[in-house]
Amino acid sequence: MNLDLRPYSSDSLGPQPDEKILKDAETAPVEITFNQSDVEALASMGFGENRCKRALLNTNHAGAEVAAEWLFAHMDDAGLDDPVVATGKQNSEIPAEKISALMDMGFSQAQAKQALKKNVNRFKSILERR
Repeated sequence: MNLDLRPYSSDSLGPQPDEKILKDAETAPVEITFNQSDVEALASMGFGENRCKRALLNTNHAGAEVAAEWLFAHMDDAGLDDPVVATGKQNSEIPAEKISALMDMGFSQAQAKQALKKNVNRFKSILERR
């Protein structure tokens, strides 16, 4: 005996009146969010805002302490003070296991990909905003 659940699938209902249709994850611009307390902690050590953000990006937002260590190791890197520009191609590799985990929680694949891109693959940040 097969149980047909298609009538209960959200795919069969189409977009709901209060549903926000997501842009294609490949073409949607990526807005990177930063933990403001991490940025402030690094800035209090004398680092400029662009350096703080670049360090957080390069350490996958692992926290101010890890970012500070990265900064001390890369003090003379070219472009360290350049503004951080978010592009749709930044962090384009999204771990499949993170997408799968979000889908198991009820997110669609497009929602999971967009959330992970926006949060620079920081799984915990997505769950905190839910």
